[in-house]
Amino acid sequence: MTTKKIKYNTLIKGMKCPRCGRRYPFNIHEVLCTKCNCYLEVEYDYERIRKRTLQWKVRRRLGVWAYKELLPYISNKAKISLGEGGTPLIFSKRLIPGVRLMLKNETVNPTGSFLDRGSTVVISLLNGMYKRVTCSVNANLAVSLAAYCAKSDMQVTFFCSPDIDRGEFYQAIALGATIRIVHSQEEARKLAMKTGANAYYIDSANPFLLEGEKTTAFEIIEQLSWKPPDWIVVPVGTGGHLSMIWKAIKELKKLRLIRGKLPRLIGVQTEAFSPLVDLFDGTYHRDYLGTIARDLVFLEPPKILEAYQAIKESRGVAIRVSDDELIASVKELASKEGILVEPAAASTIAAIRKLYAEKMIEKGDSIVAIMTGSGLKNPDIIKSMIRSSKGSSLSDPKIAILKAIKTLGGKGHGYVIKDILREKFNIEVSLPTIYHHLKELEQTGFLRRLHMVNRRRIYYELTTKAERVLDSEIKSQSKYNKI
Repeated sequence: MTTKKIKYNTLIKGMKCPRCGRRYPFNIHEVLCTKCNCYLEVEYDYERIRKRTLQWKVRRRLGVWAYKELLPYISNKAKISLGEGGTPLIFSKRLIPGVRLMLKNETVNPTGSFLDRGSTVVISLLNGMYKRVTCSVNANLAVSLAAYCAKSDMQVTFFCSPDIDRGEFYQAIALGATIRIVHSQEEARKLAMKTGANAYYIDSANPFLLEGEKTTAFEIIEQLSWKPPDWIVVPVGTGGHLSMIWKAIKELKKLRLIRGKLPRLIGVQTEAFSPLVDLFDGTYHRDYLGTIARDLVFLEPPKILEAYQAIKESRGVAIRVSDDELIASVKELASKEGILVEPAAASTIAAIRKLYAEKMIEKGDSIVAIMTGSGLKNPDIIKSMIRSSKGSSLSDPKIAILKAIKTLGGKGHGYVIKDILREKFNIEVSLPTIYHHLKELEQTGFLRRLHMVNRRRIYYELTTKAERVLDSEIKSQSKYNKI
């Protein structure tokens, strides 16, 4: 880390805790409130900024750095950009007739994710100060950071559990990231935070990363000629993106760039794991049951209370959707709009359809659904969905894994399955490969994911569909032996 004095955006006022309101000086190394232990947020001098943002209403090129007055940065020379932001807002007439639906297509960002908005800001801040960053758990974030670090001659070390998506795993490696596979999400987080003097730890709630993510809302409002829609729909994992969209809306209100009624927010989670929705209906501590929308699952979402508050302030809604609804929405977005998204992104369409049927969303309402990530980031999920719809047969390695789980009494986790394959079936398979097969078997309905024991072991259980396949295998083998 460099020791030279750095000059930041002079319009920054400091940092503020969103929960207790305590204020701190701006410091990229101190990001947690000493009282609440929650992540701080960046505050600006809005009175001074107001005159400078008058130019925002003049026709101009969109992009993250078009809003630099409301971003933390060092100087234009230190800026690390891959052309992020400026994503299209597409009007859709075919998906949900009766509403004015617009799709904010974040899949066209450099690495196919809205996270690129945050990576350009946080890596630009660190450029010249650090040679290495670390992160954990969130593979999409690791891919995004790796791309921007490659541009700035920095290194990324990503700590993850063995069930990382294979597509994201290879993307991160191709972009120069060093991958460290450990036993669990909890262990990954602890190791990543032990950065040492020459590295900087970044997670999904880092305040400078989130400042970049809020530009999604700036662009939406500007693309609509500074007239907010009735609703903005956001997939919710950590809660950071949704809460920062609300922060951006309130900043535009303070700067008098928008007037009158503000948009209402809709936060979407899966039925399998929904801590935000749980806060609204009082059922918090639910077990994680497994879902294809893995990007929405964070066992301890750091910005969930801020997301909860944002929805309440905006008079919005938090809603759950099922995996079947996600799959249907992924297919419909691809076939009707030509946009291939990951299941987490498709959750917005599933949510709008449900709320419209329940008359929470009314006919003629204007709605922006944020397509947060590309389906090309998770090709295995798309492949599994296609295979499932065609009813194709299972490969030999998958049959062997189902047999190993059967041997274990119908349920087991990756490490013990690996041992059974070696000891009982004389098959040697790496742990990441086993987890890859387990996820595909889950996605196609052969396995059901159970809760995590002490948040270290993910258990999988055979479904009725898997039992039928194994029974068929046994009968076929018996018939063969008789011959």
